[in-house]
Amino acid sequence: MLQEGKTFLVVMEFAPFDFFTLVMSDLMTRHEVECYFRQICNGVSYLHKMGLAHRDLKLDNCVVNDKGVLKLIDFGSAVVFKYPFEHDVVPARGIVGSDPYLAPELLTESTYDPRPADVWSIAIMYYCMVLRRFPWKAPRQNYNSFKMFCEQPEHEKDPARGSYKILKLLPHASRKLIGAMLELDPKKRILMDSVLQDKWLQDIEICEVDSQGSLIKSPETHKHHLITEDELNDLNKIREKEARAKKEEQVHRENGDVRHHHHHHHHHHHHHHHQNEDNNGHEHHHHHHHHDPHEHAEIGAVNNSQSKNELANQVRPENPAEDKTEGIIDEKHPELAADPGQVSKVIGTSAGAVE
Repeated sequence: MLQEGKTFLVVMEFAPFDFFTLVMSDLMTRHEVECYFRQICNGVSYLHKMGLAHRDLKLDNCVVNDKGVLKLIDFGSAVVFKYPFEHDVVPARGIVGSDPYLAPELLTESTYDPRPADVWSIAIMYYCMVLRRFPWKAPRQNYNSFKMFCEQPEHEKDPARGSYKILKLLPHASRKLIGAMLELDPKKRILMDSVLQDKWLQDIEICEVDSQGSLIKSPETHKHHLITEDELNDLNKIREKEARAKKEEQVHRENGDVRHHHHHHHHHHHHHHHQNEDNNGHEHHHHHHHHDPHEHAEIGAVNNSQSKNELANQVRPENPAEDKTEGIIDEKHPELAADPGQVSKVIGTSAGAVE
């Protein structure tokens, strides 16, 4: 805080990249996703140590600076659950937050411990970072995917009932922790101290900064692909054009017409990578035109007039069997109905920092 005459200025750090856009760009490697996930866990753990719970953790409430350092923003719903020198946890009340990220107890209990509720939301964020869609629109029994998640599995890897159907879509090493974070009973759910003790989490290579925000550690494993919403719209126009060209070429090929295919030689030398695999392509950071458009041709791409949220309607080719009707981040998702203009209102604005 600086005082200038009678006005107080709150100095906020500028973090120009909207995390929702970064996730939806589909440029993130697995190492990047994990780095961000660990940064989120560190930030929330710090808040909980201070006696604060955020209560509105979601992709839209994270911003990233040009060093790939993630900040939590929007503390409008935060509550104090523990006062200095006191031991009691003050229960929170009221349904705050956004439907897809809500912990189930918020809808069933009049008061709740806000810490395990934050833990649940972070696990949903991770699921979204990996799959670019939600597991359910809200943790209510009328959503079939959530209802099945709550049912008693017949065995550990029951494909329909229990948590395995959700967890099997995630990288193998992450399943134990995410499963513990999505424990239905908040009293049994893992808390942030134990989350940070998890072996998989501790092995994640993370970008770290000092108190001034200068990068002190940038792992060899990854660079961060930073992209603004405008750049993403441009990129998607290119992806769409190339998907169309590829389709035309295919039609001509099927018709035995070879005249068109010479247009396409220029992008066959690109390498591409997927979130779920190691790659050495990560030095192409920020220059999004290096990314191979073929990866997107099958799923189609969004154009400028569509919301970036609709990217999530195109379920990854890795899990074609997944139920596409539920838990998709789109214009209709209830978070927006409840709070219009919520998604990525932080683009280009300054954001408070939680180190």
